[in-house]
Amino acid sequence: MASLLSYVLDLDHAYQQLSDLAAPLVPIAKGIGIIPVVGEITSQRMDSILDKIMVKSNELNLDYLLVDVSGILSIDEDLGEHFLRMAQMLRLIGVKAIFTGIRPDLAMKINRLHTNFMKLTTFGTMAQAMASIGFTPPDLSN
Repeated sequence: MASLLSYVLDLDHAYQQLSDLAAPLVPIAKGIGIIPVVGEITSQRMDSILDKIMVKSNELNLDYLLVDVSGILSIDEDLGEHFLRMAQMLRLIGVKAIFTGIRPDLAMKINRLHTNFMKLTTFGTMAQAMASIGFTPPDLSN
């Protein structure tokens, strides 16, 4: 029985590590973080991502969270509503969510959906999003 419990705990720990790697929130400058969202997004996975970003955004004292959706395979009304809820929850703790990586195929799909996705702040590229908040990357050529 102890062996089984140990195995279950190891599996839980491995699942938590995978979950952290699946959508890591990375601070890039004071008050600015990035989270890449990749793959298929289920409601359960989105709830896990929301829990993580709320805690980490508060811990890191973020002003902006750049959510890169370029790695999302497809989008539907449910996912659009999850992103809207994410932006609203972050706004409540003083963090502005900015969605980047909107590919042309995603933009066309979003346009056909009956969702409030258009209420979100979006940019096609991460560089555009970063420029919109006044972030200038350091010159690394020296």
